[in-house]
This record gives sequence, C-alpha cells and structure tokens, in this order.
Amino acid sequence: MPKYYCDYCDKYLTHDSPSVRKSHTVGKQHKLAVQLFYQQFEAEFTQSLIEARLKEYEESKGRLINQPPMGIMPTPYNQMYQQGIPPHQQQQQQQQQQQQQQQQQQQQQQQQQQQQQQQGLLQFQGVPPHHQQSMVLPPGMPIHKMAPHQFNNSPHGFQPPHHQQHHPQQQQHHNQPTIPGL
Repeated sequence: MPKYYCDYCDKYLTHDSPSVRKSHTVGKQHKLAVQLFYQQFEAEFTQSLIEARLKEYEESKGRLINQPPMGIMPTPYNQMYQQGIPPHQQQQQQQQQQQQQQQQQQQQQQQQQQQQQQQGLLQFQGVPPHHQQSMVLPPGMPIHKMAPHQFNNSPHGFQPPHHQQHHPQQQQHHNQPTIPGL
C-alpha cells in the first residue's frame, strides 16, 4: 500500500487511508506543524513584500536623482566634466543661473508695470495696444456703476430714460381739457 506524505510535518505516514489521515491531522504535532508553516509563510511573504517595495523605492529614487528637473535639457556626455566639475554640481550651477534669470525677468516685469502705472497706461495682457484705451475690461476686473450725472457727459451720447416728474403746474395743465379759443 502507498504511503502518505504530510508536507506540514515533513514525514511519511504508515499507509494511506482515510482513518490514518484523520488520526494524523487531529494530532497535536500536526496542528503545531501547520501553525508553524503558516507563520513562516506569512513572515516570508511579508518580508518579500517589504523588500520588493524597498527595491521599487530605491529604483524610483535613483531615477529621480538621475533625471534633470523639468525644463532643463540633460547635459551631453562629452560635456559632463567640463572644467573638472562633477555633473551634479554643474546641474546645481545651471539651476541657480536659471533661477537668477527668472528673478531678473520678474523684476524687469515689475519695473515695467510700475512705470506704466505711473504713466497711467496700465496695459492689459492679451489686449492689442490700439484697444487699450477703450472701455474693454479684462476678465475678472470689477465693473463699477457710473453715477447718473456721468451719463450726460459720456462720449457716446447715451442718456438713460428719466422718470417723468411733472411740476404741479404741468399736472394741472394735463388734467384740464383744452377748449379751443380760450
């Protein structure tokens, strides 16, 4: 008769029959062996997951370090060691130069805006120069209500409708029938 091998206990049973299997699987030794097996499996599986995550992290970290920041072209290989400076220091110098250029551009823009504000000619971005003096406001600018007396002096000649206010004499004149000849 063939023998039955128990993977958990790592041993052969005397023979393969349902009664022998049942008596073996109910025993304390088998139960401890099963519990130990799953504890080891769980520990190994958890450790392998941790190692896989660490490996992925290290690889992604290495990729990020080796990639230049957005907007910077990678340095050609033959120019890597110009003037005896390691590549990472060259990249730092390039980044500093770009930051300085950006700061200078921002300062120039601010100075131009201040000059334009002083001259009263605030230019709106996206509006052609010949339209800047018109009544067109850029998006987001608050629309101020004009006082009624400003309509009379408007260049377009627009006059809002006035409420009809009659003087007392005019009201009497309108209420009385007109008789010709009187």
